Amino acid sequence: MALVLDVDKAVRADKATMANGVEVPLTTEQKRQVVMTKYVSTDPMKADWQPAGEWFEQVTADLPGRRARLSVKGRDGDRGLMVDDGLVVDLIGTTERTVGIVPGQPPMDEGQIDEYEEVNQKPVPVFEEWQFRVRKVVLTSGPEDRAALSKSEDIKRASAQTDMFEAIKQAFQEGLGVMRAQGETAPSAQDTLEAGMKRK
Repeated sequence: MALVLDVDKAVRADKATMANGVEVPLTTEQKRQVVMTKYVSTDPMKADWQPAGEWFEQVTADLPGRRARLSVKGRDGDRGLMVDDGLVVDLIGTTERTVGIVPGQPPMDEGQIDEYEEVNQKPVPVFEEWQFRVRKVVLTSGPEDRAALSKSEDIKRASAQTDMFEAIKQAFQEGLGVMRAQGETAPSAQDTLEAGMKRK
């Protein structure tokens, strides 16, 4: 069943406020509803990356699939979310369980994996199951402003990363000075960083 977003519940504001986005209120039930599931192999040789903690995704249109997952109330009933709706939807994924997946079978729990392997004498590929729920929905004044809002978040993120890299660089430089003063000519990166952090 699709999660239906009611943009009429968002507090309408002036153009300047709308450009920054106005949050659409969500019920507890809406925040609990799983709108997407992804599977990531536990084999590092097969997976591009191994997410940890929470997995953040941001969308501006309905998720791909055979049925609508994110809908909005339209004049003629509910319809799938489109970019032109000007909504920015933040999704948070959490790992729920580990499952086995083989073609033509639904995901298997540990007991089913053991049973399948015993009968078929073949290992079952194991995956982490990630379930995504809507954390926040922001209404903008349209696709143009939505793109600007998304870009401003990218700029903030890039700025935070730059600040972090500068702090690490400064700690390394200070640590190298400390290590050289102690007579170390080829200190390890870890020792250099630790020496720099102690001076902070």
